[in-house]
Amino acid sequence: MKKIDISTWKRKETYNNFIGYTNPSFAMGTRLDVTKLVNFCKNKKKSFFTCFLYLVTRCANEIESFRLRIDGEDVVLYDTVSPSYIVMLNNEELATCLTDSCEDFVSFYGNVREDIERVKNNNSPEFNKVPVLDCLYISCVPWTDFTSVINPYDFNNQSRSSIPRITWGKYVEKTKGCFEMAIDVSAHHSLMDGKHIAEFYEKMQNMLDAWENLL
Repeated sequence: MKKIDISTWKRKETYNNFIGYTNPSFAMGTRLDVTKLVNFCKNKKKSFFTCFLYLVTRCANEIESFRLRIDGEDVVLYDTVSPSYIVMLNNEELATCLTDSCEDFVSFYGNVREDIERVKNNNSPEFNKVPVLDCLYISCVPWTDFTSVINPYDFNNQSRSSIPRITWGKYVEKTKGCFEMAIDVSAHHSLMDGKHIAEFYEKMQNMLDAWENLL
């Protein structure tokens, strides 16, 4: 982690403009072709959520703005960020789960599955038990093919508000054998612009298209 010198930062003026907004968040959504990943998960009997989470985490870590956070009066850049994601318990209450980032797919996949099982066995609704900033807030809404998303923010906590929110929905068959899925990124505008989210989406699609080469 390193502290950003805001006085010499190339983003100084943009940061100073948006940091004082009552609501400095913005969001952009798109649709991704997930055909190859869907087929892989069906053939290998893998969790689509976990595989997609791996790509989201990997792509976000490759873009600096996704690793920037507001920490008190400072802006800091983390070396890596890890996914903090929602798990639905057996009673349909919600809990959050944090899994450390890992580039190795097999290790990451196993860690996520173990963490989800642990949280479900605990069967207690808990949110943000570990108050970390070096994470991504992840939600999945697999019941619907949404067209827009509004994420909850507590702007009394500027630091937590600087954590990007990434949400995806249900994948659907648009044409025979071809699957698409909606995804949305919500971020703090003082740290990130539309260009950065567009870069994230481009990386995601490139990795989805070359999925099996990543394993």
